[in-house]
Amino acid sequence: MYLDYDDENEQSFESRFMALVNLEVEKRVKENFDELASLREMNKLYQQKIIELRQSNKKLEQIEMFETLQSKINKENISELIKHLNLESISISFDGMHENEIPQWFKLIVKYYPDKDKIFTLFDLFDIEYPQWAKSYKLPFDYSEDELNMIFSKLYKMYVCNGCIYDHNMGFHYTYISRYKGNLQRLFEEESCVEIPWNLLLLNPLLIQDEYFKLIVESIAKKESHSEYFFKIQDYQQISDKQAKELFNYLPKKKLFEVHRAFVKNNASLISTNSDLAEEFKDQMTDNQYGDFYYLNFPFEYQKEFILKSNFRTDSKIEMINKLNINKEDKMKLVVELTSKLI
Repeated sequence: MYLDYDDENEQSFESRFMALVNLEVEKRVKENFDELASLREMNKLYQQKIIELRQSNKKLEQIEMFETLQSKINKENISELIKHLNLESISISFDGMHENEIPQWFKLIVKYYPDKDKIFTLFDLFDIEYPQWAKSYKLPFDYSEDELNMIFSKLYKMYVCNGCIYDHNMGFHYTYISRYKGNLQRLFEEESCVEIPWNLLLLNPLLIQDEYFKLIVESIAKKESHSEYFFKIQDYQQISDKQAKELFNYLPKKKLFEVHRAFVKNNASLISTNSDLAEEFKDQMTDNQYGDFYYLNFPFEYQKEFILKSNFRTDSKIEMINKLNINKEDKMKLVVELTSKLI
């Protein structure tokens, strides 16, 4: 027996059937997409794990490499490593007496003083031993007001053995500063001379500030022991003409030491432009170009007086006139004046 369906029932069946098919397709597609997403996430996790493993292996390799390096670096050869690190350094010599007694750690923190914190980090990294006081040690050019005040209050102790005032003194300095574990106050209290290198002290920028330059001038004026070493300051930092003139005023009037002569040579132009200085030192004028007060460094009025009143031969005086920095006409007038006195 056959069942009869009308068109409406047939369309209703097909519609429901297609809906079921679509539903099943969507379900299957979603399941596939979910599985694909899950696979992608799993792949991402795998990739991350691979990266972590690679990084872990790299770290292991780095650790092994560092351990190998660490086993080979010691206090004897760490300087070879440091010199390739492009750290900021200062120019300093350790030559001189007791240089063999200066430990390597001290030489390195001094040489690389601007980057000394990095040096200490390297020491710790490679188990290089150094005393605890090393981290608070200061080079004299880094002294604060406290340390400078201590120096000016006991300037008579500011000597370095064997006259090594400006060089060959780091062996003496280390010996004394290490004796008191870097304690500068104890060093001044216990020792008759403190072995602080003047070549490092005179680099201290505070010294050319008004407060401390005034103390320098006062110490020289009072002729305190070792105050003459301050005349060397221009070898280490620049001072103003006004400051140089202040020091000039306190030069010894008779016997000059080498430090004084060097100062005069460095500031010869001050005499030619300052009549008061010229007046102060006119009695020490000389025709010797290597002398402390060469006549050509004085104002013209003093040069003229020196030539005319000196006991040199006339031909020598004429030669001296020719050396003057004046025009030919003025030279001729001076020669005429000179010869007229001979008649």
